[in-house]
Amino acid sequence: SISRHLNACCIGRQMAKDAGLFNGGGESVPTAESSALHRPETFRLSLEEAFFLHYCTGCLAIHRDPDVPAGIAAAAGGETQCEAIPLSTQQCWSAFIGLRSDFLLSYIAYQHFRSKGWIVRSGLYYGCEHVLYRWHP
Repeated sequence: SISRHLNACCIGRQMAKDAGLFNGGGESVPTAESSALHRPETFRLSLEEAFFLHYCTGCLAIHRDPDVPAGIAAAAGGETQCEAIPLSTQQCWSAFIGLRSDFLLSYIAYQHFRSKGWIVRSGLYYGCEHVLYRWHP
């Protein structure tokens, strides 16, 4: 299943407890939420969202779990901490194509509608690939 494959990447995995934001000098700057709650943040992104944020905006770095060999999905298990092994754009593209054979067509549609100003969400609930919103869903 796709959730098993996503466990091979840091997408949707918990960050380390001491992870914070980084300033321009590369020093960790704890966020108000992380220092007040001392609880890791979890983000769930679709493959299309993750690649768009990584490639088009450059605001997302995608890392691979060091315990999982490249291209092999780990069995779904308990949450583990993620070591930073960054993936290049080409490595992300190859991994996502390997996870879903229809990723190319789905990503083309996703990026097209995002570039036109639409908010693109999964259409799984409605029996389609994507659902488009003009404003926040």
